[in-house]
Amino acid sequence: VFAFLLTLFSFVYVKDESIEKQYDNLREKLGRVIRQKEMQASCLGVGLLYFALGMLEVLFPLYMADCQCKRLTVGLLFGIMGIFYVVFQPAVGAWSDKKGRIVPMVAGLSIIAAIIAVPFYFVTILPWVLLFIIIGLASSMVIATIYPLIADGVSYNDQGLAYGLNSWIFSVGYILGPLLGGILAESAGIKVPFFLCSAVLAIGALIVWITGKKIKERDLS
Repeated sequence: VFAFLLTLFSFVYVKDESIEKQYDNLREKLGRVIRQKEMQASCLGVGLLYFALGMLEVLFPLYMADCQCKRLTVGLLFGIMGIFYVVFQPAVGAWSDKKGRIVPMVAGLSIIAAIIAVPFYFVTILPWVLLFIIIGLASSMVIATIYPLIADGVSYNDQGLAYGLNSWIFSVGYILGPLLGGILAESAGIKVPFFLCSAVLAIGALIVWITGKKIKERDLS
């Protein structure tokens, strides 16, 4: 209902304020957007984040069920993570305005890489709550910087395509995480996918950091 109402409001209140219209070839426009380092870092960040969260959301409730947890407990745990994920984003946005977009994103990916497998070594609610709060905070460090980073690097006339592509990468990560996690958990045990996820996130954080260095060097030159 909210999505439908917002769609109606957008037809009335959202106006295109661009001075000149550009009808570029889609392939050329897509190539121009993908070459932007800001776009590359943003897509990598959002894809990896939701690869990890998608895997966690599917597999950890199964682990909790094995620990004889009630469904209410599962919902409360992920609800707590969601609260910290949402509430902390404005503070991260302000931080990124001062320190740049890359530092919070790399920090968030690195934190999740470090602790994504840790909840599977506990069987009680209190350690889970603490770990999920940290995951929620770290996730906000990534998501709050993605769209400002795109806006920093992509021209106004290309931003619709850029945000659409970023959302597509988010969806791919959200699909692949549960899919690959389920396959690995079935064949190798429930912890194995998260060790793999941790390694992928760590490598991704390093790539985002290197990409950020290239952005800084380009801006200085």
